Amino acid sequence: MTMRVGIAGTGTMGEVHAAAWRSTDAELIGCTSARLDQAEALARRYQMRVFSDYAELLNAVEIVIFAPRLHCISRWCCKRLKQVNT
Repeated sequence: MTMRVGIAGTGTMGEVHAAAWRSTDAELIGCTSARLDQAEALARRYQMRVFSDYAELLNAVEIVIFAPRLHCISRWCCKRLKQVNT
């Protein structure tokens, strides 16, 4: 079974993860980012869909790579976990 992968965060580390996953048998489904321009550019380079909503991305994949900017990780993850648990 092919793993369906999504990427949350589309800066440098999102790009690194996309390239790494592309070299596997996994299917890159899509990405999401606070910066729509970056998400669209990454999606074009790796033939993925842009998800405007994190929850929608989460429902479309088996694996989510979290790659936001370092100063955003704690705040972003806490917010998302609250959304998932409600």
